[in-house]
Amino acid sequence: MMTRKNIIKRDGGRCQYCGKRKAQMTVDHVVPKIYGGADTWENLVCACLECNNKKGYHTPEQIGLQ
Repeated sequence: MMTRKNIIKRDGGRCQYCGKRKAQMTVDHVVPKIYGGADTWENLVCACLECNNKKGYHTPEQIGLQ
């Protein structure tokens, strides 16, 4: 089942951009919805709040995140 909790668990509670574990984790669309990104298991990743805010409506490549 695709839930926020399961996505964070799948990713080991680590931000998929910086690799850190932080107290407040979010779920981010790798390809943002405005670019056609879907709510799929493959397009949703665990991200720390800092990386999620930095990424915004960009793809990771557009701003130098991996």
